Amino acid sequence: MVKGWFFKKERIVPVIRATNEMSFITMEHDFMGYYLFSNEACFNTEDKIKAFLPKGDSIGYYD
Repeated sequence: MVKGWFFKKERIVPVIRATNEMSFITMEHDFMGYYLFSNEACFNTEDKIKAFLPKGDSIGYYD
């Protein structure tokens, strides 16, 4: 249930049951970033994710 100033609305929330190793990427609302969802060991630290991404100045990281 989502509450606003003058309304209440029901929203559908996706639930993903990942029993096996899997990863997926979704874009941020402004398409300037992404969300990486993963339960794989190759993405369990920030350094491993950075090593996987392409090199160049088009990808920025926030510390």
